[in-house]
Amino acid sequence: MRADLYDVLLDEITSAVTFSPDQPDEGPESTLKALWHAAAGNPRSARTATQHELENLTDAQAEVLRHMLAERRSGRPLMQITGRAHFMGLELEFAPDVFVVRPETEILGRSAIEFLQTREKPILVDVGCGSGNLTCGISHALAGLRVHAIDVLESCVQLTTRNAARCGVADRVLVARGDLFSPLEGRNLEQSLDAVICNPPYIASSRLKGDRAYLVAYEPREAFDGGPFGFAMQQRLIKESLRFLKPGGGLLFEFGAGQHGQVQGLIRRAGGYARIDLKTDEAGVARVVVAQKAD
Repeated sequence: MRADLYDVLLDEITSAVTFSPDQPDEGPESTLKALWHAAAGNPRSARTATQHELENLTDAQAEVLRHMLAERRSGRPLMQITGRAHFMGLELEFAPDVFVVRPETEILGRSAIEFLQTREKPILVDVGCGSGNLTCGISHALAGLRVHAIDVLESCVQLTTRNAARCGVADRVLVARGDLFSPLEGRNLEQSLDAVICNPPYIASSRLKGDRAYLVAYEPREAFDGGPFGFAMQQRLIKESLRFLKPGGGLLFEFGAGQHGQVQGLIRRAGGYARIDLKTDEAGVARVVVAQKAD
């Protein structure tokens, strides 16, 4: 390792890079090490980068590292630069134009595993699969699970396909492009799903032009824009899931902090669900709903 270069760049990262609280694995050292491994041709997530010894860089690789650091300093998310993300214990491939994986979404993944673990050969639909983080994390934990992963973006379809192969679950995952449940039409899946999961957009459109505009600087707007009030996709999801869920099946999705009341109201008004449970983060804030279809 070139200690002189490491020390100089660590000082630069410490003073010039802003770290987000929603990425607790990322700090000055883990960020530099993740960028260093990527420049050396062995990309790793911030979570695993600190577990591996740094290699010596050639002059050309050192220049690549400086360019990557400039990208991170400008605000581009680390995983978009390194091409790696960590989720539910898995190292995943990542891409520049995909919604960034956030640790709180593991609450949704763990909730789905808990809901499905006693069911025999369950079928799950992952709506808006993004990088395939939920599809892969849940499939890796449940050996008998079959998943239909759906996204409107072709880049997400391709990335989820690669990650399913990377994680050894490709034989149980079918990835398709489409809006909500449209790829399931004609497959005789009505009333047959054990669960539907989704990490939907839940920020009001106006906020993406105001105090949350920074979110769409490097990530797809579709991943954040929840319409005028932030619940456009949830309303469709709650209603349309009833057509595909079997009796006792579950709809699970993430929502923003403080939105639990509105989410519960939407589900109750839709009818067809017998039970609504909320899952909280470590601070006790509700972030995931589990709505079970009536028998």
